[in-house]
Amino acid sequence: TTLYTTLYTTLYTTLYTTLYTTLYTTLYTTLYTTLYTTLSKTRSTTLSTTLSTSLSTTLYTTPYTTLIKSWKPILWQVQDEPLAFRGSL
Repeated sequence: TTLYTTLYTTLYTTLYTTLYTTLYTTLYTTLYTTLYTTLSKTRSTTLSTTLSTSLSTTLYTTPYTTLIKSWKPILWQVQDEPLAFRGSL
């Protein structure tokens, strides 16, 4: 339980915070602001909405779900290790 909690906290907090901060703050904000201001000047509401939704999915939802899916099996495997093995650490 302690090993699982430590690994989960470390991996989840570090990776999620790093990826979220980098991808969401930097890329999403920059790209969204650039595209939104450019497209709003051309008054293309439909295209603007479509692109912002696409960016949101690409830069936030996909990396987040991929991260969770890739680490979840590893974390469950650590939790399911025999107690004797855990004690040897």
